[in-house]
Amino acid sequence: MYLFKKIGYLSLLVLFAACTVRPLYYQNSLESKNSKSFIQISAIQERLGQELRNMLIERLHFISELNNSILLQVNLAYESTGIGYNQDLSSSVMRITLTAKTTISNKKGFLKTLTTEKSDIVTIPGSIYASIVNEEDIKRKILREIANDIIQRITALQKDIQ
Repeated sequence: MYLFKKIGYLSLLVLFAACTVRPLYYQNSLESKNSKSFIQISAIQERLGQELRNMLIERLHFISELNNSILLQVNLAYESTGIGYNQDLSSSVMRITLTAKTTISNKKGFLKTLTTEKSDIVTIPGSIYASIVNEEDIKRKILREIANDIIQRITALQKDIQ
């Protein structure tokens, strides 16, 4: 038993020795020089919009050099429609549709408007909590699809934007 305690303490010591501690707002000087933003994404309304904006910021780091910075403006619309009903006329199946209208512009006068519409079906169980969780999961899935579509379109237009 004593040997197991020593081995446990030794393994914890090795584990914590591998960790580094740095301040909360630490910035590496090399990373801060290379993190010049060539794509500016304006704020998007509502919580879903901010999550979409964060996904785009996180995934658009591969565009490292542009002659002029570009501005993305995204309007996000949410719609849910009941398509299956229980005997008490409550929805049992719902279609969730998110539509993103993206405007890409730069200082040279390039202007392009793209529309992306994605939808999915969510089953609503009897539990209120489970139905909320199902709906939120489907919304996140649709947001990832929209973010991927916007990024693919920006990548395809990258030469036109410059």
